[in-house]
Amino acid sequence: MSTMTPAEASHRRRQPVAPLESALGFRMGRAHRSLREAWGERIADLGLSPPQAAMLRAICEQPGSGLRELARRVRTDPMNAKRLADHLEQVGLVRSMNDTSHRQRRDLAPTEAGLALAKQVAERAAVWDRRLSRLLGAAQLEQLQRLLQRLEDVLAAELHGVARPRGEPATTSKEQDL
Repeated sequence: MSTMTPAEASHRRRQPVAPLESALGFRMGRAHRSLREAWGERIADLGLSPPQAAMLRAICEQPGSGLRELARRVRTDPMNAKRLADHLEQVGLVRSMNDTSHRQRRDLAPTEAGLALAKQVAERAAVWDRRLSRLLGAAQLEQLQRLLQRLEDVLAAELHGVARPRGEPATTSKEQDL
């Protein structure tokens, strides 16, 4: 356990603390909630929440996937993935099958109604993406996409303890251009 000298503690107390609103995580969370709310309004008449729509699209894009795979894909915990899948199954948009090689694994596939609804969601997502591109500008939206991917990659490496080899820069020259 490290200890601070009285002078270090005094210096630390005098340093200004950045306001909450300037913290990256807070701002990203706020932007995410705004984006999710706006997207939710665009699909509300389909009877799906944004997480349900994401799960449905994931199942349609990779039929036969198990809950753990789907949870990783939509970045949620397995229990939430189960709740989402259960709801989609109850309303007739997906069906589940037990994996004969894995007794506890549940594979999910879309029904015809699920495929049709996922197509509508994908079409609305494309329209929404074009709208965001007009609002932000195509170049800025593309830059934002690259930065978000880079942040996800760096955080995944950090969470999984993947260290950079010594001497490897934190960013490449191409990433610095972002």
